[in-house]
Amino acid sequence: MACENKEMAERVALYQELGEADRRAVDEHAARCRDCARDLALLQGFVTQLGRIGEQVRAAAAHPPEETVVQFAVDPRLLPRAAASHVKRHLDEDHCAQCKKVYASIKELEAEAAAKPWAHKPGGKPAAGFWQRYALSAQVLLAAATLLLVLALPAGVYILSLKNQVASLKEEQQKSLADLEDKDRALTGREVEAKDLRGKLDALAGERRQQEIAMAELRRPPVLPLGAEDIFLVPLSTSRAGGEAWTIEWPPGTRYLFFQYRVSPEQTFKRVRWVITDKQGKTVWQKDQARGAGELLMQPVGRDVLRPGETYVLRIYNLGDGQKLFDREFRLSGGR
Repeated sequence: MACENKEMAERVALYQELGEADRRAVDEHAARCRDCARDLALLQGFVTQLGRIGEQVRAAAAHPPEETVVQFAVDPRLLPRAAASHVKRHLDEDHCAQCKKVYASIKELEAEAAAKPWAHKPGGKPAAGFWQRYALSAQVLLAAATLLLVLALPAGVYILSLKNQVASLKEEQQKSLADLEDKDRALTGREVEAKDLRGKLDALAGERRQQEIAMAELRRPPVLPLGAEDIFLVPLSTSRAGGEAWTIEWPPGTRYLFFQYRVSPEQTFKRVRWVITDKQGKTVWQKDQARGAGELLMQPVGRDVLRPGETYVLRIYNLGDGQKLFDREFRLSGGR
């Protein structure tokens, strides 16, 4: 699985460009995260391989061309003075084994050519003529070319092997990045599914609450015609909003509390919602009401909802903007 810390995963990919403080933070994170530790090790291995290739290229650039070493071995005067000085310093000071091997091979060939039977000796054959010297030079050059080919072949094979390794590392890194992108897309899809599921659950919970309210309304006994002896009027005013709970004396024998709310002229709402909750905050009664032409809003609440000796909270909401018009705790006293 991919690292859940996206910011730190991006820092791992940019490790070589980070400052000292950011690198320490990445190292501490990689010590705890297996995925980031793997990616960091892969990246550092790739950088190490590139560094080795760079060192080899720089070392090769420091070497004089092998044909220049051959010319220097045959006759330093064949080269410009600067080139001859560079080869001499490279052989004497840098102690390059490869170039010394080329130089020694040319000298050995010259020694063998000098020992041929047709070389000039007192009483022997005359000194080599033009064509003999030409044949000797051609032989020397052929041997030198063969030596160059033998020395260059392993280096070429090694460079080709390094190129193949670099290509393989790049392919592995691209595959790893593609896997990380696939995992990130899958995780994003799961998050979207979870969000949709939460929305559906919230909608079902809202429907369930509405069903419970509707069932409570159906369970209530039918309302009989009210007489003056059946109701007890409870006026509400904004002066009672908030503050301490007040006690309502509910006279025995009356069936309903008749809450009465006076609307001020500056209030322009069209519909309100009456809500009564118990001490635990559970809704025990709720009613929506449209505003009439008068200045009073009234709602009856029966003894099947409210019980003497209990404490409740009455709130009235403006359904237009959700503002609370009335909010007060009250306690009922009196017999049934």
